[in-house]
Amino acid sequence: PAQGVLPIDGLLTENSYLLTPECRLTGGFAFYSWYDGPNAGDFVVSLGGYNPRFNKPAHYPEVARLALSLNMSPVKFKGELYTALIPSCIMTGGKFEASLEAGNVSAWFTATMDFIISWLPFFYDARFSVTVGMRVDLLFALEAEISADLHVWGPEFTGRAKVDLKVYTASFDFGAAGEPSQEPAGWSTFSRTFLPKRSDILNLQITKGQLAEHKNSNGQSVFVVDPDEFELSIDSQLPVNTITMDGETTHTGNNFAIAPMGGVSVTDWNLDVKYGSSLSSASFAISPVTKKMSLALWGDSQSPNIRSKERVRSLLSGALVTPSSGIPPGFTEPVALSEFLSQDVVENDPYWQFGAWDKNWDSTDHTARQGRIEDTLTAAGAAGQRDAVCDFFGVPKDQIQVDSIAGDLASNFIGVPQILQ
Repeated sequence: PAQGVLPIDGLLTENSYLLTPECRLTGGFAFYSWYDGPNAGDFVVSLGGYNPRFNKPAHYPEVARLALSLNMSPVKFKGELYTALIPSCIMTGGKFEASLEAGNVSAWFTATMDFIISWLPFFYDARFSVTVGMRVDLLFALEAEISADLHVWGPEFTGRAKVDLKVYTASFDFGAAGEPSQEPAGWSTFSRTFLPKRSDILNLQITKGQLAEHKNSNGQSVFVVDPDEFELSIDSQLPVNTITMDGETTHTGNNFAIAPMGGVSVTDWNLDVKYGSSLSSASFAISPVTKKMSLALWGDSQSPNIRSKERVRSLLSGALVTPSSGIPPGFTEPVALSEFLSQDVVENDPYWQFGAWDKNWDSTDHTARQGRIEDTLTAAGAAGQRDAVCDFFGVPKDQIQVDSIAGDLASNFIGVPQILQ
């Protein structure tokens, strides 16, 4: 886990056989999936290894060929098989050999196949070869061998064949002319095949600071969050070029293209984070999120290059929204000396009364008012209202205690507040 990879390896033991102990089986299996680090997003599933022309990246595991050998003298059989799946393509193939040695006579037969299929646009490339030979040792050696090679690809279906008789070689092309090529997919085909529904492209999740969730009258979720610990994760299933906050660019990602559409470049995919009218961009901080994405989808070429070691690319694919750093706890902003020279008198301030009272204040004396506050703080009605507020904001009820306030009112108020009748 510390390396960001989930590895599963398997290997046939030396005691493995098929039907009879003389038919020995060897080989291995591997499944590797990278979820973190420089190779995050890459994966490989292999039974018996890879295509001989495949340039294996250094982080891919070595996988022993799945092989079979059977010795039934004077006849010997050997076979190999492999299948591998990677983000850009699937490959499969094998080799079969049979030989006979009986005195002065020997014969052999070899057949190979290597096949690869890439994703949309659909493309395939297959190579086959067959060799048959015979040798007779008398006073002198007589040997004959014939081999044939076939290479086909498409679409459009095209091929090249070669026949070698040792003394004469012939080759010819058939099907569509030219080297392997693919017709780029259109946007409708690409989006229908690979892209999620519009409603599933973005995934929003509050990863920190959620206190409660409620439904409004329209059935929509309303979340209550801690303004200091709040963290919103925005994950996009598609790569984006830029991240903006209410139209203002904050981050720019790596370039990418749509490989199945012929490597057409994408330059205007944007993730825009908006905020309410009562807030400002200064209220939030945005951190970019990148993911390793397959070049089979977001690369510059639609032709799979099995010799390339680059399988994935780090692309901008989301954002982490957090509150902007506020004033550290325990920190007091400097206060100008002039603030202490005078104080504005506010109408109806309980300590600066002037003119006729326009409020029907309770005329009870100081002690009576204090008693009323102490009684109502602990009254059942007030306690029920406090509990309702706690439920709404998702705060445990035991976090709000008023007993100490009611028991020592003088320590919690500069003066006894006025009370309306």
